[in-house]
Amino acid sequence: MSIGVGLMYTFTPASDHSRWIGYQALAGVGIGLGMQQPLIAVQTVLDISLVPIGTSVIIFVQTLGGALFVSVGQNIFTNKLSQGLKLYAPGIDPKIVLSTGATSIQQTIDKADLPGVTLAYNDALTQTFLVAAIMASLSIVGSLTIEWKSVKGKKIEMAA
Repeated sequence: MSIGVGLMYTFTPASDHSRWIGYQALAGVGIGLGMQQPLIAVQTVLDISLVPIGTSVIIFVQTLGGALFVSVGQNIFTNKLSQGLKLYAPGIDPKIVLSTGATSIQQTIDKADLPGVTLAYNDALTQTFLVAAIMASLSIVGSLTIEWKSVKGKKIEMAA
C-alpha cells in the first residue's frame, strides 16, 4: 500500500491512464492484504476464547482510523487547494472552486485560468496522497510488535 500510494504522490496533470490504473491497483492490493492480515494474526496468536474480542478490536480500530483520516485528508486537500489557487490562479476565489468540484470545474472556470486550477488541484491531491503514504508506512510499527507464529498446523476448534 505504501508503495502504491507513494507512487500516486508522483501524479502530475500530464500523467497517463496506465499510471493512474497501475498505481491505484497496487495500492488496492496493498490495502486488501493489509486489512486481512491483522485478522489472521489475531486468530493465530490469541487463545480461541479471545479471538472474538481481538477481531472486534481490530475491526473497530480499522474503521475508526478510516473515519478519522478521511477528515484529515479532506482538511489537507482543502487547505492545499486554497494555497495552490492563490499561487497558480490568484484571480480565482477558492470558495467557488471548492463548491464547484472537480467534475464540473471546466464549465465554471474561465479557460485561461484552467491550467492554474489544474495545477492547484494536482498539488492538493498529491499532498493528500502523501498523508496516506506516511500512514501506510507507519503501519509497519504494528507489524513489528506482534508475535511471530506460523499458521501451519494450528487446530481450529469449533465454538459451541
